[in-house]
Amino acid sequence: MKRILKPRYLIIIALLLGFIGVVQYIYLLYSDDLTAFIQSQGDRGMIIYAIYTTVSVMILSLPLIPLWPMVFNAYGLVNSILLTLLGVSVGAVINFHLARRFGRPFIVKFIGEEDVEKVEEVIHIDRFSTFLLLRLIANNYFDAVSYLSGLSNITFVKYFLGTVLASIVWISVSFLTISGILGTADNSYSLVILAVLYYVIAILGLGYLNKLRKRKKPAHEEEPE
Repeated sequence: MKRILKPRYLIIIALLLGFIGVVQYIYLLYSDDLTAFIQSQGDRGMIIYAIYTTVSVMILSLPLIPLWPMVFNAYGLVNSILLTLLGVSVGAVINFHLARRFGRPFIVKFIGEEDVEKVEEVIHIDRFSTFLLLRLIANNYFDAVSYLSGLSNITFVKYFLGTVLASIVWISVSFLTISGILGTADNSYSLVILAVLYYVIAILGLGYLNKLRKRKKPAHEEEPE
């Protein structure tokens, strides 16, 4: 875990907290107007949200989670979960087939050669149990896992099933947090709670992958702390 606490990670933490603060401020100011706008779109709004979710899974820079409280307020718990699951699943399928079709050079453009090599050093996404574990502990890197899976030997059926199962868990937990069922009395602060939850999981996931990487590396090849 020492690697994770290097200065660059502290900078990332500071930037993340700043981003959370800005998003939360905007949400508190405009959530009612945005929710009303989403509701005014009716069924068309649901379709637009599902399509946006699909695109956000393919392009990491597009924000999705900040929309969730407003989507929840507009469509309720069940519809929000189902629409998000639909968009995420379609995006994951597209990512997988893009990787299978265009191969490693295409994926490196999105993820980077170094990150691809680091993941490939510690884990081979061939078995269903391995893939499901990676989906659960590395949900923050959803698109990266999708692309890397396309380069692996895992079958599409196992990939799709693992993606849907893990997504049901994460999406349900997220919207249950927003709804207050998990103890959040006011969903206006659910973005902060979600950000903390996802960040903790990201840290644990990185720590687990770093631990596996060190186990598989010969002692003389280990990176200096």
